[in-house]
Amino acid sequence: MNKQQSINLAEYKYISSLIAQLLEVDIYTEEIITGYIENFGVDKFFNNIEMMDLPSEVIDKLENLQLILEALEEEKEINNLWDNGGVS
Repeated sequence: MNKQQSINLAEYKYISSLIAQLLEVDIYTEEIITGYIENFGVDKFFNNIEMMDLPSEVIDKLENLQLILEALEEEKEINNLWDNGGVS
């Protein structure tokens, strides 16, 4: 089961609410973000940022958030390698 299937609508709304607070957007934009998360799922949400019908400053903020999340994921993977004794 992938992450998208295990997340219910309330969790989608919670995630989009967190993103909206972080990006400091209005309720209308938050609803658009919620719709995209519902349609694409959390895993694929950032794959279509450029195609979203959002103001350019929100697109820029989402792209920056994506970069931060990718950097955190890379750091997590590096830490896991170190915790497991390095590359085998």
